[in-house]
Amino acid sequence: MAFDLDAFRDAHRPWRYTAGGRTHIARPVSTPAVLAFHAEFNAAADEAGRLRALRRVLRLAFPRRISYRWRGDPVAHILGLEPAARKAAITDFFASLEGKSGPSAPPTTPGTPSSAPSRTA
Repeated sequence: MAFDLDAFRDAHRPWRYTAGGRTHIARPVSTPAVLAFHAEFNAAADEAGRLRALRRVLRLAFPRRISYRWRGDPVAHILGLEPAARKAAITDFFASLEGKSGPSAPPTTPGTPSSAPSRTA
């Protein structure tokens, strides 16, 4: 079977998170970093520990930028979502790291800070 560059590109598109009309493109996160996240997340004794683990792995995908001051920080936005919307965004994020095209997240429920996360090509 021959290597298909188009299929490779389609399978490895970066994850995109849209909030407040702005789209943020995630950087790839290494396998060791994802494994460290899972170990920290599973070892966390409380919700605050799990949120710290999520913040660390998301910060790898969205490193701090000065422009986040006026554009909005995607990490803060994702962590500020209601639990169901946050779970959908995180699930989609990890599916993209595995090269899977997860379904788009459902529309956000009332009370979430902004629009729902989405995967766009």
